[in-house]
Amino acid sequence: MKESKKRAVREVLGCKINADQAKRLFINVYEFILYNDTQCFLEVLDYRMKINLAGSGPEDYYLLKYMLQKMEQYYPSKLASFKPCDLKEAA
Repeated sequence: MKESKKRAVREVLGCKINADQAKRLFINVYEFILYNDTQCFLEVLDYRMKINLAGSGPEDYYLLKYMLQKMEQYYPSKLASFKPCDLKEAA
C-alpha cells in the first residue's frame, strides 16, 4: 500500500518521496479538499466508490492520483505549499 502512494506521486508530480511523505501528502490533500471544496470532495467520493465497485487494485494509488490531478488543476499553489518535492524542478 505504501508503494502505491509513492507511485502516484511519482507519476503525477514527477518526483520521488518516501512512504511517510506520501502518507502525509495523502492526508493533507484529502483534508484540504474536504474542508475547502465540497464539489471536488463529492467527486473524490464518487470516484472512490467507482474504484471499489470495479475492484481496480490498490485504492489509495488511484485515489491519490485522482486527488493530485484535481489539486494540480484547481489549486496548484496550495499543492506546492505541501512541498512533497520541489515542484518547480519536477515540472
